[in-house]
Amino acid sequence: MFAVKYYNPNAPPSDGALLAGLDHDGQEIQDIPYAAFVHRLDPIIDMIKAVGAWALPHPWFDIFMPESTVETFVAETLATITAEDTGNGNVLLYPLRRSKFKRPFLRVPQQNEVFYLYDVLPFAAPIPAAVDQWVARNTAWLARGRDLGGKRYNIGSANLTRQDWRKYFSPVWPAVLLAKLAFDPTNILTPGQGIFPWGRPVDCDD
Repeated sequence: MFAVKYYNPNAPPSDGALLAGLDHDGQEIQDIPYAAFVHRLDPIIDMIKAVGAWALPHPWFDIFMPESTVETFVAETLATITAEDTGNGNVLLYPLRRSKFKRPFLRVPQQNEVFYLYDVLPFAAPIPAAVDQWVARNTAWLARGRDLGGKRYNIGSANLTRQDWRKYFSPVWPAVLLAKLAFDPTNILTPGQGIFPWGRPVDCDD
């Protein structure tokens, strides 16, 4: 696990104060520039590509979960898989603040000020049955996460219907449809996601 504190170099924080009250066995403290932190994963991605793993299917699961239910959801999902199941892919959990998210079409949980980005990032064997198994698992996890107030982070792999997308965007679905008509009237973007009602006039009640 890691935690980050941004600060002005002219007013560095106290490491002792930042770590006070944390239950941990050991620690490693680094001071690095902001750009280096933002790009910290680039060498890992380059290594994955170099060994050929990036070319493998990676049916990732990604969801935003409210603080009030994230512990339950993470425990339930991780109990059903092992590290070997993921191809030794990463599991990530990041706390975020709802008040920092200002864009209405990126949907996040509304129950709590703090919510979590939860990612399970598997690499699957290049076998359709293996990939399908992960996508089916992700779809079931997503349904359970929604029941607990979660909102999908739309970079993962799952099977969604148009009704699923409408529920995801609720209550701003009519605004999404109007934005689609205004900025992408010829349906160039997202042609295969099944989000919008193709081939007929758009109805905000669709």
